[in-house]
Amino acid sequence: MYLWIWSSGVAKSRKQYVVIRNRFHAVHVLVDKLASLTSPLDVVSSFRMPLLEHFDLAVRRVQRCTILMKAQTERQWITAPHLPFTESPTPYLDWSLNRYMLTTMSLKYLGLTPSTLLPILIITQHSLAHLELYNDDCDRNEDYLALPCVTLSSLVSLSIGYRRPRTIIRFVRMLDLPQLQYLSVRDFGRCPETTTPVKMLDSHNRCEGRGVKDPFKLLSELCPFTSVIHFKLYGVACATTSLRVLLAPLQHIFSDLKSLSIVLCDVKFVEALIETTLITPPERMDSMLDLTITSGEYPHVLQYLALRAARGLPPLKLLSVNPRIALLRHFYSEYAYSFRVMNRKRRNIPQDMCW
Repeated sequence: MYLWIWSSGVAKSRKQYVVIRNRFHAVHVLVDKLASLTSPLDVVSSFRMPLLEHFDLAVRRVQRCTILMKAQTERQWITAPHLPFTESPTPYLDWSLNRYMLTTMSLKYLGLTPSTLLPILIITQHSLAHLELYNDDCDRNEDYLALPCVTLSSLVSLSIGYRRPRTIIRFVRMLDLPQLQYLSVRDFGRCPETTTPVKMLDSHNRCEGRGVKDPFKLLSELCPFTSVIHFKLYGVACATTSLRVLLAPLQHIFSDLKSLSIVLCDVKFVEALIETTLITPPERMDSMLDLTITSGEYPHVLQYLALRAARGLPPLKLLSVNPRIALLRHFYSEYAYSFRVMNRKRRNIPQDMCW
């Protein structure tokens, strides 16, 4: 059973749904930008919903919070009313998180600070498997605040997004992720999602200087995540960092990958992939099966594919490219078993046909 709450008519919802609260599996709350969160949250904050698995809150055109969870047993569940973070500026994360085993959290554009997130991570450190954290808050008072490192022993997937990289570096430094396998990095100012607020786009809210957008330090902070085998980059650009300097962290990250996506990034990442393939032992690069790459520099893409073959690496299982690179698909038959044009249906490459 699902409960939908809008910012209007909320006062009746509590009386209407209090009787059947034990049957709810999902709660969705949608409020207007200028509406108070207190009223809709009062509807769900004191509910005891033992079957709840999904909580989704969206402030229209501003922010979004999605949580997936597993209900704890009666013995584990704390029956007394308890709001663990009474001073938190994010009230939608305050309602008795310790009643549930949270498995997935998606926190986007919320203006969180590391100290706000820290107790939430401590509560979920043994159950959290997937974490999305998109942030653009710049609280200079916390730039040098020393916070303990939290080990998320079950986390296998991490997706981070930024408009200014230094706002997310402070969060990454808090994390110890021994089981991480899937890592995604997105500059949502340059490469937005459909839910990204308009005010977050670079065209509407310019960052002060090219150096502010350079994520080299962020990529360096990601190097300790040595168990990553699936890596995605969206809109990432290192305008002020030379390829020689950038190569150090990228060589560390690119090795041993099974899948890699480089989407709407600058050409330095393709060049770094070429250099990594050239200087890394082939046995560390032969696990690559899937590659997604969009670039206006066609020669670099073809140089990488030819280099793979020259080093004796097996053909890719799947190569995904943008429509412009797909015009050169007659080169792909010897480098990949199948290819996909972005936003189009996947097709197999005829091995005995010259395109």
